[in-house]
Amino acid sequence: MQTSQVSAPTDVYDGLDPETAERARSAMEWMVGADGDTIELTQMGVQLFLWYFLPRKWLGDKTEHHEVAWSLGDFLAAAGLDRYAAICRDPRTHQVINAHHRSDEQGRRALREALDESGVEPPDTPTLAWSAVMGMDEARIRDEVSAMLEAAIVAGDLVVGGRGWKARAARLTVEYLTTPKGEYDYRLPRDVVHEERARRWVTEGGQARKRLYGAVLDELDDAYDTSDAAVAESLEPVRALFDGIGDGATLTQAGYLPKALAVELNDRFRWYDLPGYKVHSEADVTALQDLHRLLRQARLLTRRGRKLVVSGTARKWLTDDRRLLEVLATQSLSGEGFDTDVATVYAAGLLTRRATVAEDQLLSQTHAVVADRWSTKDGEGVALRDVTWSSQRWHGIAETLGWVERTGEWRSRVVRLTDAGRLATRIGLASRAHAPRVAP
Repeated sequence: MQTSQVSAPTDVYDGLDPETAERARSAMEWMVGADGDTIELTQMGVQLFLWYFLPRKWLGDKTEHHEVAWSLGDFLAAAGLDRYAAICRDPRTHQVINAHHRSDEQGRRALREALDESGVEPPDTPTLAWSAVMGMDEARIRDEVSAMLEAAIVAGDLVVGGRGWKARAARLTVEYLTTPKGEYDYRLPRDVVHEERARRWVTEGGQARKRLYGAVLDELDDAYDTSDAAVAESLEPVRALFDGIGDGATLTQAGYLPKALAVELNDRFRWYDLPGYKVHSEADVTALQDLHRLLRQARLLTRRGRKLVVSGTARKWLTDDRRLLEVLATQSLSGEGFDTDVATVYAAGLLTRRATVAEDQLLSQTHAVVADRWSTKDGEGVALRDVTWSSQRWHGIAETLGWVERTGEWRSRVVRLTDAGRLATRIGLASRAHAPRVAP
């Protein structure tokens, strides 16, 4: 990790007036401890002290907090650490201190804005979004990324405030996270974070959940090959809808796809095919509604007024079936709440079966797992019927995309994952296991 060092700090303190030296010494001991002849600092460490710990945890009033910041600046300047001294003296630092003294909310907002503009706050990227609550591995790697960004600033490779600097910081972060590191047995730092999160994912919840998620991790680690043909077949409804929209389609007043397109797609894929019933609108075809909604949520379709267009992001992936499947699989299990938890547990139960499973057995297992986390508004445990109804949210889109197959009569149906479905379910569950942890 890139750090700045202050050697023989006693000599530095001796050059300050006693009151300034005492405040600075107390601040340094807070940041790095009292032992040793060499003190190592990082920009992030200095910032967090000044912008959070000082105004929130340090005993004293607002005037005292400002004085501590100035005294620390005098010490750092005397130690030759002018960049860090400048942070102590920066008007923004004192604005953040004032914000904390006005209210907790204003203090948090000022802290967040200051960190985001500092250049050493590791940004969220498509490769990795940081958790609000981190394990030890993730916290260490985040500190390493911050130190890397600081080194880039010092070297002139990252000019904070310059044109495109945030995009540059994101690229540097992705490069760091996806480069093997010897200290992690030449694994990618991103993978180290994912593995730590997955271990925590398995341990949270009741025993039934722990057993199921433990089995899921074994499945995620196993090699499993899915043919390109199976992936392409799964995406046929998606591509057909993209083709039907073309350069843009005008939605109905109610926000549905044009009638002609809805009828054409239903006729092709036979989603709603009851004798004597004619489809008149997307409103008649649940499968098409589910697909339309998923693509909008994944930002593959974009609405502009009443016009629906294929997004620029989607067009980049039109020739990359596996990337397109990855986006849809991840989106299908995204979000929070009861429906997402049911979908995750239901999909996990399917993935751990190599053959067909009775649907009522799978639903009973799902109910037993989610019961550890959910209850009704009246405080009663959720019922099996609630789980059965909720499971259709994921099951519906999974059937539409050919990820699952159901056979048999209503009371004795069996269900299984297809080859494309096994890949999609693994991707979706991996996204859950590797997702950033949120504050409780």
